[in-house]
Amino acid sequence: MSAVVLVRNLQKSVDVAGELVTGLSYGDFEQAQANWNKVKEQAEVRIAAADESGEWDWPSKFRERKGEHRFFGVRVDGRLEGLMQVSLNWVPQRKNGETRAKLLYVEHLETAPWNLERYVGDRNRVYGRVGTQLIIAAGELSEKQGLDGRVGLHSLPTSEGFYRGLRIAGRTVFNELGLGFFEYPTLRYFETAEE
Repeated sequence: MSAVVLVRNLQKSVDVAGELVTGLSYGDFEQAQANWNKVKEQAEVRIAAADESGEWDWPSKFRERKGEHRFFGVRVDGRLEGLMQVSLNWVPQRKNGETRAKLLYVEHLETAPWNLERYVGDRNRVYGRVGTQLIIAAGELSEKQGLDGRVGLHSLPTSEGFYRGLRIAGRTVFNELGLGFFEYPTLRYFETAEE
C-alpha cells in the first residue's frame, strides 16, 4: 500500500510528490542499505562520527520483526529516501517505575544520508521533509490503532534538534521529557504534545 506525500526538493526549492510505502520487501531494505552505506562511507572520511545510526542494519530489522512492528518508507522516483520502524502499544516507563499512557513507539527512523547536512553539507542536500512525513504516518497509525495519535521515541543526539523544532500545521509536535525512560535511559525521550 502507498499514499502520496509531499517532500521538498532542496536543490530546486519546490515540493515534489513522493510515496509513503507500507508494503516494503526485504529487497527494498537491502537496496536502501547498500545505497545509503556508499554515501556514509564517503562521508566518514570528511566528517568524523557523523553516523550515529551506522550500526543499524535495516534488512535484519525487517527479517527479525515481531508482530507488533510496522515499517514505513518514503520513496521518490523509485529510491527510498527514509525508513521508519514502529512498535504498537508501547508503554513508556521511567527508571523509577513511573509509567505514561500506551502509545505508538518509533523504534528507528532514518533519512537517506544525501538528505542530511552532516553527510553532504547544507547546499548538497536533496530532499527535506522526509522525516516529517514519516512522523505524520506514525501519528496516523496511532490514531487507527486507538492510541489517540500518541507517539513516543528516543532520539539520537544528532536528531534532538529535529524533534525539538518539529512543527506540523503550525503546531509543535513533541514535548521533550528528558532522560531516564526505558529502553534507552541515556537518550532523550520525546512524546507527542497534548492538544
